[in-house]
Order: sequence, then structure tokens, then C-alpha cells
Amino acid sequence: MWQRLALSIVAGLLVAGCSAVPNMDAGSAGCQNAVGIGTASNAEPALLALVAGLTAAEAGARLTAMGHHVVFNTGGDCWCVAPPGGKVTEAWFGQHGALWLWVDGVDPALTEGEPPFLGYGC
Repeated sequence: MWQRLALSIVAGLLVAGCSAVPNMDAGSAGCQNAVGIGTASNAEPALLALVAGLTAAEAGARLTAMGHHVVFNTGGDCWCVAPPGGKVTEAWFGQHGALWLWVDGVDPALTEGEPPFLGYGC
């Protein structure tokens, strides 16, 4: 009986795959689990005011110098390193305190196909 139960649990986990584990969607695990000094929020207008309109690299360097762990979102794609091009348009803290920057204008050809499991540059 225990063997059947164990086999059914293993089969269930195999069918569920990564969706059964929090923060393990393709291309997001590294960013979703990034830890920083902030508190989860919907928006961070004071920090955005410091970096709005800057490139991801410029904004990331400025905020990292302030002690933040910065990750980037380019329309659903997660980056642990600054994506090339684009401009920062939003800022917020994720569930583990990392500072997220939304970057508009990154060439979509850079993220064609399946993203890396952990995200770009993670």
C-alpha cells in the first residue's frame, strides 16, 4: 500500500513539474528569488524619481551603489543583469526585497524563444 502511495506522489510531482514549486516558472526563478533590503511594494516613486528615463545599466549602477539588489523586467522577461537598451519607467520592491525596475524599449529579438530557466544573466 505504501509503495502505491509513494508511486502516485512521484507521478503527481512529475506531471506537475515546475509549476508545483513556487517561483519556478521558466525565466523567472532567479529574479523572483532575488533578495534585497526593501519591503514588498506596488510602487517606489521616490526611487523611480532618481532613475526614470535612465538606461537599465545607468539605473542599476546608481541603485546598487545605494545598497539595493536590482533586477529588471522587460515586459515579462526577467533579467538579473541590466538588459541592453531601453529606459526605466517603473520601480517597485519584490516579495523578497529586491528592487525591480521595469525597462521599456528593449529589443524584443533579445528574448525570442524560451528564456533561460533562472532568467537572463542569472
